[in-house]
Amino acid sequence: MARKDFGVAALRTGDQQTDGLFPIMNIVVVRDEILQRHPWVAQNLFKAFQEAKALCFRELRQFGAPRMTYPWVGEAMQERIEVMGENYWPYRLEENREILEAVLQYSYEQGLIRRKLPLEERFAPTTLDEFRA
Repeated sequence: MARKDFGVAALRTGDQQTDGLFPIMNIVVVRDEILQRHPWVAQNLFKAFQEAKALCFRELRQFGAPRMTYPWVGEAMQERIEVMGENYWPYRLEENREILEAVLQYSYEQGLIRRKLPLEERFAPTTLDEFRA
């Protein structure tokens, strides 16, 4: 069995997957009990991850004295942006709806979940709408 290439070259040629969806790398889960006792937790985590991503992207774009020893990091970063867009690791529900609905469908078909809840019910309400930073 050959390793599937999810790199930029595969994305550029459309060979990353047959459905054209780029896989989500990580997901953060907070227990309902925590959110009931501390409703601010989800929004604060969301903001923290957004700020960390912005800092990471800012650092990666520092081409004069790169923060990492990855050769040609500037070119690699620019190529990813050209192929995948400026926000290639989106965090909001709407920006991820297509892939999340596919994951739910596959999970349902494979018996991993008993029923398909609307995506909005799987996310903390405080992370669904725009809010002030």
